[in-house]
Amino acid sequence: MRHAPPAQRPGAILALEDIAEPAYKLDRMVNQLREAGVFNGVRAVLVGEFVQCAAPQDADWGVVDVLRDALLPLGVPVVAGLPFGHGARNEAFLHGGLAQVFGGGVSLSGANAARREASS
Repeated sequence: MRHAPPAQRPGAILALEDIAEPAYKLDRMVNQLREAGVFNGVRAVLVGEFVQCAAPQDADWGVVDVLRDALLPLGVPVVAGLPFGHGARNEAFLHGGLAQVFGGGVSLSGANAARREASS
């Protein structure tokens, strides 16, 4: 999430992932995206891998809590645990391609047009 995405088209599906950011910075970035209107009009959010992102050891919250607090109030489907980002399971998908979110997963069009099951 180092670079803010362009303004979303109505009905867009937003994809989030990051690497090596502490949870408190992710919290700030997610709130900046919300304040900038990036979440306005999205139909769903896809959550990839957040590699080496953690809260301080003495914290009782973490990345999952930050994302849950930011995304659940949107009232749109959130599909987490998808294999994209900077981890070992980094699968590409077509930006601007067609996608369908269904209970527990997502179907993406493009080169890797495959149905992906994920934890939500």
